[in-house]
Amino acid sequence: MQRRFQMLLLLKTGQAESRSAAARRLGVHRNTIPNWLGRYEEGGIEKLCEIQKPGPDPGQQSIPPEAMTALKRRLSEPEDPKQLQGDPAVVCRGARRRPLLLDGLSDRPVRSRGQAKNASALSPKKSDSEQVAFKEKLPARIEAIRAEAERPVRLFCQDESRFGIMPITRGRITLSGVKPIQQKKPGYQNFYLYGAVEPKTGKRFLLERESLDRNGFQDFLDGFSRRFPQSTNILILDNGRFHKANKLTIPENVRLIFLPPYSPELNPIERFWEDLKDHLAFDLHETLSELKERVSEKLHSYTDEAVASLTGYQYLVDAANA
Repeated sequence: MQRRFQMLLLLKTGQAESRSAAARRLGVHRNTIPNWLGRYEEGGIEKLCEIQKPGPDPGQQSIPPEAMTALKRRLSEPEDPKQLQGDPAVVCRGARRRPLLLDGLSDRPVRSRGQAKNASALSPKKSDSEQVAFKEKLPARIEAIRAEAERPVRLFCQDESRFGIMPITRGRITLSGVKPIQQKKPGYQNFYLYGAVEPKTGKRFLLERESLDRNGFQDFLDGFSRRFPQSTNILILDNGRFHKANKLTIPENVRLIFLPPYSPELNPIERFWEDLKDHLAFDLHETLSELKERVSEKLHSYTDEAVASLTGYQYLVDAANA
């Protein structure tokens, strides 16, 4: 309260030449002074001295009562309503924590004693300087490709992701005292999606394969080339071994640009995979065909605008427009 009176004194006596100067003298945000002055002009000293309480007015709820009732009911449920019920499912309590395997072991990799001693040496490390240099040099690399290309040049980002019938787990929010329960089903059947997205437009190409290897990547490259035949297509991708296999045949209208090592944060298609798996979280699928159908259904629901919103990293859009 004292600072409000000090504000009036500073401004009326000219000790502060402006509202910003008064804010600096009083140690408050620059927007606080206009707020106080507005209250003073509205109701004088009495209005200025009123203590503003955050939130809605007394008796008014910021959330409609019916929405609050539904929210409390939802938060009181230990299980996600999307989960299927059945004997094959194994209940895993405490789903907000990292789940354990059925034998009670954590699903993290186990190193031998010698490996543990040298664990720091085995840990992959990224280079911040290499990442900065990659961003800075990318426009010039694209321009060099554009200079020799006879067709329009487009920029895509490529990656692969695994999908299996073992349910995807995520953290859940529940009421205090309600322990979340996640249905778990043992199963190791899986398939892979090879994908490429254009950050600028959200256009994309996806290919389903049963394995992650050179043959699958070759099929992807060939299909990608046929999908965008009227342009020279740059693919930004990681340093996976099969991405650099000697027996690969790169299509005539495809150019590869490799990311710095251990830099998934530079590849926006990672966000696309993450969003897709968020929609699949907590689902139980009895068969691999059911999972494939669910994934296909979700993939077809994406619009170009939604994908561009997920993947439109500014450094890539700027490089494509340079």
